[in-house]
Amino acid sequence: MTQLYQKKAIPTEAHQWWKNGDHPDDGCADGHEGDDEACEGKVVRFFRRPEPGYASDVTHDQCGRTWHDHGWIDTLEGGHTVCPGSWIVTGVEGERWPVKDSIFQATYEKVPAEGEFEKRIADAIRASREYQEGMARGVPKNVREQYLSGISSAAARALA
Repeated sequence: MTQLYQKKAIPTEAHQWWKNGDHPDDGCADGHEGDDEACEGKVVRFFRRPEPGYASDVTHDQCGRTWHDHGWIDTLEGGHTVCPGSWIVTGVEGERWPVKDSIFQATYEKVPAEGEFEKRIADAIRASREYQEGMARGVPKNVREQYLSGISSAAARALA
């Protein structure tokens, strides 16, 4: 029998990358501070491949952008290309890796700010109480359904 596993919900740092210097820890590794075109990032570096298949006017099949627009990141498994729009995720031991935006959106969610979850729960409870009070007063069915819609929305936000 196959055993299924699920990743633990561990908050992790992630930054969407569009061009050299986008990552907050990039800085300038080569002394060209303030010159975005010449500054080599410390996290995501310039993409450099001398082969003709990677010329600056050739597009990458996966994202449709020219290779000149890409970055390069060193990971524990070796170097990886970073497409514009990909996310740079930082692991629990400080390791970093790129994740394509579509995969990031499907597998990660934003951690609510402190107190935000509690506010969402309070909104759902308030909506529930309003619904119950409306039923007790004999509020028409269509209005009660609007309350139910509000409760569903508040509950969905609380669980998101």
